[in-house]
Amino acid sequence: MQLAIEFLKTDVLVVGSGCAGLMAAIEAAKTGCMVMLIDKGLIGKSGCSVGAQNIAAVIKDEIPGDSVELHYQDTIKAGKGLNDPVLVKIMVEDAEESIRQLEAMGMLFERREDGRYKLLDMNGHSYPRALLQSDRTGKIMLDVLRAEAERLGVIMKSDILLTSIFQEQGQVQGAMTVDFARGCLVLILARAIVIATGGAGQLYPLTTNCDQSTGDGMALSLKAGCILKDLEFYQFYPGTIIAPQALRGYCLGMIQFGRLYNNKGERFMTKYDPVSMEKGTRDFISLCIFREIIAGYGTQNNGVYLDISALPADILNAFDEECKILHSCGIDINSNWLEISPGAHYFMGGIKIDENGRTSLNGLFAAGEVSGGFHGANRLGNNSLLECLVFGRRAGRAAGLYAVETDYFPPGRDSISGEIARLRTILNKGKRKYQPGHILEALHQVMWVYVGIIRNTGGLEKAREILTELKANLETNTGISRKDLLFNRELYYYLQVENMILLAEAMVISALARKESRGAHVMEDYPMSNDEQWLVNTEVTFINGRLSLRLAPCNKLN
Repeated sequence: MQLAIEFLKTDVLVVGSGCAGLMAAIEAAKTGCMVMLIDKGLIGKSGCSVGAQNIAAVIKDEIPGDSVELHYQDTIKAGKGLNDPVLVKIMVEDAEESIRQLEAMGMLFERREDGRYKLLDMNGHSYPRALLQSDRTGKIMLDVLRAEAERLGVIMKSDILLTSIFQEQGQVQGAMTVDFARGCLVLILARAIVIATGGAGQLYPLTTNCDQSTGDGMALSLKAGCILKDLEFYQFYPGTIIAPQALRGYCLGMIQFGRLYNNKGERFMTKYDPVSMEKGTRDFISLCIFREIIAGYGTQNNGVYLDISALPADILNAFDEECKILHSCGIDINSNWLEISPGAHYFMGGIKIDENGRTSLNGLFAAGEVSGGFHGANRLGNNSLLECLVFGRRAGRAAGLYAVETDYFPPGRDSISGEIARLRTILNKGKRKYQPGHILEALHQVMWVYVGIIRNTGGLEKAREILTELKANLETNTGISRKDLLFNRELYYYLQVENMILLAEAMVISALARKESRGAHVMEDYPMSNDEQWLVNTEVTFINGRLSLRLAPCNKLN
């Protein structure tokens, strides 16, 4: 079977069109480079940035007593000491400048009558510092960034899936992609590549993430030679709707202003934290909800109840879009309790980067949720968009400057033909016992049961065994009924599940290595944190087809 292949050439290739990807493309374009931005979904609509409600930043003189240093301390405290302090310091110090740049592009944040920003007080922050535009901040931000990228001449292509990153002797050469909209392979030669593909919420059966969050960027960067760090830490968002089905996976920002009840009508947070109640950190609230469910106090849909009735008008106005969505599904928040459960929300781990988004592979950069180091063992709320904005800028600028000074290194014929042969082999499988969706369902089950909110050594070992079986079943017993590329959804899901299994394996060996409980990593057989031994980062590499793990000392400020 012949596969049509197209050859394209650009200075900087950006993969992913969320906040980090669009900002990286903008900054790379400002260096005078030709920039191409691709996404396996729709440009500016794919990814999780579109659903983000707020962005944390300390704006000078807005809140008396607040400071960049306090924002830094809050972030390190939430991360239980495992954050990379160099990255955190840059993120909080560059916050105001990044916000001002965004406003110069046309972004409008809500302000009070006195002209000051309207700032929300969010969990874990010492002072109110969440900027917003109603609760559509991420959507409006993406619209602004896309318009700016278009103005700067960034080439944008939707429905293109990255399948491999070509490199030789530690130097990026380009990437192979599948253009599902046109039914062909596209080999993209690039001097530099920025990976901004987001997280991997689709590893779990309940997630706030979009369908595109399958960890492709992490898995393919790992295969190319990059280091992934802190993969044992996955944040579950406590306020994820599980019923009705139309709203399953919807992320409720109002949870911290509501009241949580179990099936006996008890406001159960009184026994876990009678002081903070529902205003605790996300990892702790998720853990408390999960404990109620496994103790038999959950709802019929394996959740708990959230009461958000009688909230003040200013809170309801801040979550206006959320209220409209609930109302459109027939939910009256003043008379209906919502059924919620913790859903996979954010990957604290990711590709190891430096202060300019550089990875361990020359010419490969990363920004946004796909990268690791900022959040340690638990992400402080509303720091995600900030991370994307600040390090999208830095990675894009660094990639552009790198491309200006670097020649093309075209991949060798053997590398190209090898990837084409791999894809052709998958397409030639024909119908078999399983479809990719069957493997994904099994993956969901093993991740939720054994690699979820509460873990133990025996369960993680079991997960490793099952993942090995799933990988074998994908390779030998899972088929693709069509042989063409045009909108071939089976191939689309096959390639994603392949990446997800590798990433899940890396998560499991990272979780097994950390013999303590810290932040979002809760081990039943190691219930306490151990600062003497475990103030270290886990680092995973993929060498000669095998995963390898090492423990690395945490980075320190100079």
